[in-house]
This record gives sequence, C-alpha cells and structure tokens, in this order.
Amino acid sequence: MIRPAGKALKWLFSNYDEVSKSQKAMNALEIAGRLGPDVLFGGMAAAMTPGDLADKAIVGGTQMLGGSMGGLMAGKLSRNPAVSGLLDFGGSVAGDMVAQPVGDMILRGKDKVAGGKGQTPYEKLSDEQRQQLAQQIEQQVLDAYGLISRDPYLVA
Repeated sequence: MIRPAGKALKWLFSNYDEVSKSQKAMNALEIAGRLGPDVLFGGMAAAMTPGDLADKAIVGGTQMLGGSMGGLMAGKLSRNPAVSGLLDFGGSVAGDMVAQPVGDMILRGKDKVAGGKGQTPYEKLSDEQRQQLAQQIEQQVLDAYGLISRDPYLVA
C-alpha cells in the first residue's frame, strides 16, 4: 500500500536530467524553490483568516497542499526546467483555487459540528458586522427623532 504512494512522491519530487536522459531527485534548493511560494501564500492565507487556530490551520493547510500538489503536477508537463518552473507556478495558482472551496467546506463542517450555522469565519464576521450596522442605524434613527436618548446629559 505504501509502495505506490512512495513511487508517486518520488516521481513528483524529481526532474528530468538532460545529461543522463532520466529522472533525478530534486535537491533541497529545487524543492524549496517549488514549495516555498506555496508555503508562503498558505501562511499568509492562514494569518489573514479570522477565527481560532484550527480555522487558520485548515485554511493554511488546504492552501499549501492544493498549491504544492497542483504546482508539482503541472511542472511535470515539460522536461525543460524553465518551462517546468512556469508551469509549476500556474499549477500552484490553480491548485490554490481548487483548494479554497475544499477548505471552506471543511470549515463549514467544523462550525456545524461545533453547534454553529455551518459558516466559514468570514461569513460569521459578515453576520456580526451586519448586526452591528443594523443596531447603529436603529440608534441613529431613534436619536434623530428624539424617541430614545442614551445621552446621560439629556436624561432628567
């Protein structure tokens, strides 16, 4: 069972060598060049996500995994190292786009299990802000018509 997965990973983390006309394993610098942007952008997505640490981990993890797998697989479409790098970049972007709805689905499931409405952290934040805006508008209308005042100097 582990053998096919190991072969797949070995294939993903290899480059075509023009000299020997075969696949050779990527060195650490090549791996960092391919996966570094995916890790960076996954970390940025996690940092900008509202919510708890688990929400951030889900968002960052899905972005990193989707981007890195998409990039590595797209990079295999060419044997030319320069073209392979460009394809890796495009595949990373496509992988991020595929991973985002997957991450949102996981976040909705997490919220539902925790007793919520099944919302992402951004949807929860939007609801909170919408409620705050409605309260502010209601207070402004009441103050404008003098119906209820919460100003301590006007209360007799």
